[in-house]
Amino acid sequence: MDETRVIETIRKESVLIDRAGLISLYGAVLRLAGLGVGGVLYQAGRHAGIRGAQLLRERLGLQGEELLEAARLAFEAAGWGQARWHREGASLSIEVMGSILADGLRPQRKPICHPLAGYIAGFLEIAFQHPVRVREVACAAVEGSICQFVAELEK
Repeated sequence: MDETRVIETIRKESVLIDRAGLISLYGAVLRLAGLGVGGVLYQAGRHAGIRGAQLLRERLGLQGEELLEAARLAFEAAGWGQARWHREGASLSIEVMGSILADGLRPQRKPICHPLAGYIAGFLEIAFQHPVRVREVACAAVEGSICQFVAELEK
């Protein structure tokens, strides 16, 4: 897999937005709509993840594990944080250090990285060719320095 081609492919289909502007926008959405908007943000992230995975699959021919690695590269190159995957039996644990959302909106009472959970789910759905549900089980905006997500294949 050519890392440069992966990053170039994603960047051609992306827009650059100021970090502080994104954090301000997301913070305003959370304040106005509350955490009840989490499902909408999850689905928006999921659609973006599906689109990103399809883009890499169609343009670069990536599948399976290569597609997962490309997702990590694209995620990090876009500045969303540093991601690490860990398989745990039938589930996948994803740790994100330096989450742009969590780091910019501390402190919070509940996990807030709904778009990231959705994005991960969408990417995994294409890589695994099966519906996936991702839950954020720890959020750096609440405490700690890592956001942790658990992905499980839907039945």
